[in-house]
Amino acid sequence: MKKNLLFVFAILFAACANAQIPNPGFEDWTDMGAYNTPDGWSTLNSMTDAMSVYTCTKGTPGNPGMSYLKLTSKTVTGIGVVPGVAVCGTLNMTTMQPEGGFPFTQRPVSYNGKWQHMIFGNSQGSIAVTLTKWNNETMQREVVAVAQTTLVGMAMSWANFSIDFEYNSDDYPDSCSIYMNASGNNPTNSDYLWVDNLSFQGDVAGSVIEENSSSSFSIYPNPSNDDFAIAFRSSTAEIVQVKLVDMKGGMISSQQVQTVTGNNIFTPVHPELSEGIYLVHIIGQKGITTEKLIVQ
Repeated sequence: MKKNLLFVFAILFAACANAQIPNPGFEDWTDMGAYNTPDGWSTLNSMTDAMSVYTCTKGTPGNPGMSYLKLTSKTVTGIGVVPGVAVCGTLNMTTMQPEGGFPFTQRPVSYNGKWQHMIFGNSQGSIAVTLTKWNNETMQREVVAVAQTTLVGMAMSWANFSIDFEYNSDDYPDSCSIYMNASGNNPTNSDYLWVDNLSFQGDVAGSVIEENSSSSFSIYPNPSNDDFAIAFRSSTAEIVQVKLVDMKGGMISSQQVQTVTGNNIFTPVHPELSEGIYLVHIIGQKGITTEKLIVQ
């Protein structure tokens, strides 16, 4: 369990929203022995490692940079054709679909980057970026916006792409997942999608909710396995107190936090939590607000 002695603050501006995509230029990779995996991304390589077949590989040189992401659908003995898939977040190895994402609180206009792609069969590859927000009343995750496209035709050399978001609500999200697939439902051997230099661009106005010490905030992930972050928008800079208590009112932790005007994300320091329901209080100049945290 990761424990920091300090709060981790991130001031989120639309102009630098691309910094929020983990490893957007695919410059950082971890050596897994027989293969490399892009930091911050999930792939199917661990599933096909026993057959020494890898649908996600490191390409060089990048555009720009030193490296880029290569997704290639490949035939695997005993399985069939496994699509080249990468997810920024959590990937379900059975369904090959995303299950979770990364903290994100902006409303961008578009998802952008550079790509090359080729489909050898009748199927189509795809890219889908989903912005979601946890609803504490329904205890479900709701879709705020989606940017998606299928791979049509071919791009045999590096080309720019831009996919616009379609918004379902005026809410600000608390999470983002990015899904990229070199093939569709019927993958063909050698279908490929290469990507680099990912970013979000623009800013779509949402409901003007000053998510400071007197209004709601978002907890991510929620449910959690212990570690979690808190995201909110503040109209002023102030010192707030963050308290974590159990359902009986017992104090788990209490810290003071210096907020900034605009978007704030921080990770509380707390003891290891058992499964159950907890309350997170933010106490500031305008009062107190509370959200439930579920630990599974």
